[in-house]
Amino acid sequence: MNKLRTAFFSIASDATNIGYFKLMSNSLKKFHPDIPHILWGAEDIKKFDDPWWMIRATPTLMYELRDKYDLIIQINADQIVTGPLDYILKGDYDLGVVYNFNRVDPAHYGAVSVLDIPNQYYYNLGTVAVRSKRLIEHWYKLCYSYHFYNYQYREQDIVNILAYYGDYKVKCFDEVDPKTKYSAWHGLKSKGEWHKCVMRDDKLILPRAEDGYPERDKEIKIIHWAAGTHETKMNYKIFFNQECCIYLDWLVSDSKLNYKDYVKSRTYENNPNKK
Repeated sequence: MNKLRTAFFSIASDATNIGYFKLMSNSLKKFHPDIPHILWGAEDIKKFDDPWWMIRATPTLMYELRDKYDLIIQINADQIVTGPLDYILKGDYDLGVVYNFNRVDPAHYGAVSVLDIPNQYYYNLGTVAVRSKRLIEHWYKLCYSYHFYNYQYREQDIVNILAYYGDYKVKCFDEVDPKTKYSAWHGLKSKGEWHKCVMRDDKLILPRAEDGYPERDKEIKIIHWAAGTHETKMNYKIFFNQECCIYLDWLVSDSKLNYKDYVKSRTYENNPNKK
């Protein structure tokens, strides 16, 4: 049996986003150093010569990669991977998705929905994984058809419609897995709650809240900014406590040390007399 061919890809076409990509890529490599992570930069994008390209980029690039890989994962540059993504890598699905909803963005940007799919169940493309070549080709075809122009959020609206109305096997990574009891969030769901996070057993945890958000402890696997000013975007130090920030410092760094040794090195730098 051939080993499953898997790849991540990201888009970064200017200096700011390339800077974000570097941080995110460092964090991804801490957990999955052997999986290819493809960067599509400004020169790569030029060949498409399409004024609408950025809002149908995900299916377009998956279409380009569909014959090379069995699992293709698009991961936005303005994210930090904070835990291993084995659940995504091993899942049985055609389309793997994460939720768009959190408790702060709707007040600033309005509720995001399409057709009768409500805001809290609408999927975001910050991280999206596809195993089905048929789905990629379907999504790609719709994004280059007249349907594309009828939806506000273009490629993202269309993949939501495919997820809820199509005949594809869909897994939302942010939902609790009833079989394995896996409970984690992978993007925007935790935005606005980051100040409540703690480190527990070398994992970034958002504890269960009395108001039910979240309803149980969540391991945070990916943090996603999506929107925000240049001063706040990817600036985790203004959102997380000191212990979490040390963990995030390690994730985005070029350090080859494991986390425990990195913490020891930081302790030594701050207090050379402490052994």
